[in-house]
Amino acid sequence: MKEFSRDFYNLIDKRKVLIANHRGTFGGSIIENTTDAFGLALQAGADIIEFDIIRSKDGKYFVYHDTEESRTLGFLNNIHAFTAEEIEKMTYLNRYGFKTSRKIDTLEEVLDYLKGKCYFNLDRCAKYRYSYLKGALDVIAKKDMFDQLLLKTMPTDELLNGIANYGVPMMYMPIVSAPDQVEKVITKDINTVALELLFKTDDDEIVSDENLKKWKDMNLNLWVNTICIDEKYVMSGGHDDNVALCGNEQKGWGDLIDKGFNILQTDWPYYLNRYLDKKLGR
Repeated sequence: MKEFSRDFYNLIDKRKVLIANHRGTFGGSIIENTTDAFGLALQAGADIIEFDIIRSKDGKYFVYHDTEESRTLGFLNNIHAFTAEEIEKMTYLNRYGFKTSRKIDTLEEVLDYLKGKCYFNLDRCAKYRYSYLKGALDVIAKKDMFDQLLLKTMPTDELLNGIANYGVPMMYMPIVSAPDQVEKVITKDINTVALELLFKTDDDEIVSDENLKKWKDMNLNLWVNTICIDEKYVMSGGHDDNVALCGNEQKGWGDLIDKGFNILQTDWPYYLNRYLDKKLGR
């Protein structure tokens, strides 16, 4: 087992199913993608914190989900168009649309906060090609935190080759929706420890019993997204947080666990944690 992976697999053996929390636990004036939200997520039982990163016009990394500026900051311009100095002056809107004093965290600030506490999963870190991702990896290297990183990207040749050539056996998870994408990844010299599977129905080939067994036998963990971002964007075949929280925990979460998924990304870590304790007897 490669460096950085042993403790991760040991945690899965202990917990059986890991909880990945999407952007932290937030609401009211506790803002998503901030250390405030991440702290609450850890209290609620999250094992992995998922967050988004962006790079300023002059190359500094911040924890923020671009394209959502209107909802969270109150303007239409994409945040990538601003310098670090300009971003550092911005403050969030709360969930009710009122201005707060809460500023956007830098990637370094978030890493300092999470150091030694949990695993973290970077999202939107490779939207702008490998050079964009490499800068974030360099920040993580500076903080000596590759042992906590679970990196995910789309499995493009450029990204896979860049990750393979970076020189660190970081834990990796491709975002895939077809079996051939998985086959492409496992041929690379990359420390692949999990697969993030996207599927619209239970009949999709990517989640056939045969494929899931094959990948589990290869010691690959299976990540599924139970979050509900948009009712038109189905990521987990209709098994999701809304179904679980509004009357059918087995269909929302349990069916996925029974199928073999052992990492669930949720917006509701407290309730999922409570359910897992009951279902798994942990």
